[in-house]
Amino acid sequence: MASEVYPNSPLPGVVFEIRFPGEPAVECHRDEFFKKVREQFPLVLVPKLREGEAAALAPYHFQSADNSSALLTAMNLFAYRTNAYHGYAAFRSDVLRWLSAFTSVFPIDKLNRTGLRYTNVIPFPPGQGFPIEHYLKLQVHLGGEQVARFDQFFMTSRIPVAAGSLTLQVGHADAQTGEAIVLDFDFAKEGELQVADIEEHLDQSHQETKKLFEGLLTDEYRSYMRGEELR
Repeated sequence: MASEVYPNSPLPGVVFEIRFPGEPAVECHRDEFFKKVREQFPLVLVPKLREGEAAALAPYHFQSADNSSALLTAMNLFAYRTNAYHGYAAFRSDVLRWLSAFTSVFPIDKLNRTGLRYTNVIPFPPGQGFPIEHYLKLQVHLGGEQVARFDQFFMTSRIPVAAGSLTLQVGHADAQTGEAIVLDFDFAKEGELQVADIEEHLDQSHQETKKLFEGLLTDEYRSYMRGEELR
């Protein structure tokens, strides 16, 4: 489970979710679960529904007092979300802890989906266009010519892998600190899954995502993530 924790990580958010056949007990006894987690997640955010949306499928958010993490629950969903990521080992421990609390209250054993999503935001100086070649090993060829700089860029790709599928999104965005590259990974496993195998599903999801992320980094940007100055 060991993996490098980068001092200059571009990662502001991570989510792991499970989806399962609708279980009415989640809707009826949500208070019992809240009793188990309210010390760490005291804030209750109730979903605002749009016309046509089903209330039972819109998740409640039990949020930490500092807004750094949350648990999401709905009749067919449980998720743990954090914007305070301190490496996979700590994240894995938190996921398993809160999932265990959830399944101790609700009789969930069969799953139809697991999902692990990492959202990276990589700031870059203004006036450079979209300088993707400095940060990511991502080549785009148009008509036989490689295009390295863009004014605007957005790409979505779904990649099948042995353990599931990985949706990759790369694009230009306006971040709070200025212009940025958004690099989003969403790894999903679908089918007849079991809660008993959740550690295996989580580890596979992380391994496949980490492998692609590490492979995309340029040496220059990896050095920056390790604490060196970006040239």
